Amino acid sequence: MPLLEVKSLSFRFNGAHEDFLSGIYFHVNKGEIVAISGPSGCGKSTLLRCINGIYPHVNGGIVSGDILFKGKSIASMQPERRSALIGTVFQDFEAQIIHMCVEDELAFGPENMGMKREEIALRVRDVAEAIGLDPAAATSSLSGGNKQRLCVGGILTMRPEMLLLDEPLSNIDRDGVARLINFLVSLKKKGHSILLVEHRLDIILPYVDRALWMERGHIVERMPALMPIPVSLRKGPSHAKAMVKVRDLSYGYTRNEDVFSGVSFDIGRGEMAVVLGKNGCGKSTLLKILAGLLRPREGIIEIDGEDIRGKRPGFFRNRVGLVLQNPNHQLFMDTVRNEVLLNCGDGRAVDELLESFSLAHLGDRHPYSLSEGEKRRTALAAVLAARPSVLLLDEPTLGQDRDSLIKMIGALRRHSIKEGLTVLTVTHDEAAARALGDRVIMFYGGRAGECNDDCLESYFGAHARSGLIA
Repeated sequence: MPLLEVKSLSFRFNGAHEDFLSGIYFHVNKGEIVAISGPSGCGKSTLLRCINGIYPHVNGGIVSGDILFKGKSIASMQPERRSALIGTVFQDFEAQIIHMCVEDELAFGPENMGMKREEIALRVRDVAEAIGLDPAAATSSLSGGNKQRLCVGGILTMRPEMLLLDEPLSNIDRDGVARLINFLVSLKKKGHSILLVEHRLDIILPYVDRALWMERGHIVERMPALMPIPVSLRKGPSHAKAMVKVRDLSYGYTRNEDVFSGVSFDIGRGEMAVVLGKNGCGKSTLLKILAGLLRPREGIIEIDGEDIRGKRPGFFRNRVGLVLQNPNHQLFMDTVRNEVLLNCGDGRAVDELLESFSLAHLGDRHPYSLSEGEKRRTALAAVLAARPSVLLLDEPTLGQDRDSLIKMIGALRRHSIKEGLTVLTVTHDEAAARALGDRVIMFYGGRAGECNDDCLESYFGAHARSGLIA
């Protein structure tokens, strides 16, 4: 008997005229890892929310069909009862964190389940080690990738019989991915079942028992052939005028401790560079400093030849565009089209941007009704509409299926080549790094610097060969 069985499941949003999910059948056996992939917006996250009861008990909607757990229907069971059986890590992981300390966050679930103090302490210790986080750390001090690890850990301490994970690898560095996969495999060996939504199939496929493919609210019989992601052909230092110049940059959140120090690099006009490094090393902090959102402790930054020290927000508005790691923080308008139009005013240019980022069919949708991948592309299109000279991207591939990623890369390359747009991308995604990395800036040991042409191969290849994932 399967642990989880989904039979003829359909779902319709309130006010919609047709089903968003339709006729879904699949099962997950005890001790099995099953992956679900498919285009952005096809219904993968919605499916998980139907299984855990968010739809219809919290967010409404009409669910038909049945969901069986150990042969018994849980369709009418409230989410709080399902959570003891099925744990979920959402794609918007920041919304799951409620405590100020890592240890308290990891202990929250077991405490609510009434476990003994000694058992809670043991579970917190084991999970903190598995996810690589200090139990005493403040949750507010964590990077996006480390927050994602924490959310996964918060579910793992409860040890439900089944885990639902929505893109658990998206913001995690290579070592963290290896550590997490090892832990999931160990749970599988102990009889736990895992259903995960993931676009990074190149990483996850060797460790899953089965992979399912979704399209337009259906699970289809065969996974389509995946198109190769193009690799950047422009390698080596740029001979163009430096658009971004950084010298001896240092930053710290506390007076006595630097996140990084002595960082220096140049990026030429029209060049594309990637920033690599472990979670928490300061990559996102660097982007916020370049965008004028944070003030460095020491160092000089020049944008298009102008020192940014003392510059007001207006200086950055049309020069530097920043797409944040969480797109929900920068979406404001009532429709996707108006979101892009807000920074542009040119209807024809808006149409071109929507088409470039596969958003044309979503123009009348509210941004918050979109999938996380679609939200990210909307934020990117809106920032590009302002025609900045420098574009800063923080984990732009989260939630992107392969076709969307290929289109995104193509659009960014066109802007880089034709309009001289300088692009600096923070990513843990190897395919994106190879496609968007004319040059590489590597963070290591609190410092950062430019790497040679072999840096990508060294960074990603060494991890792949190291046997960290067993």
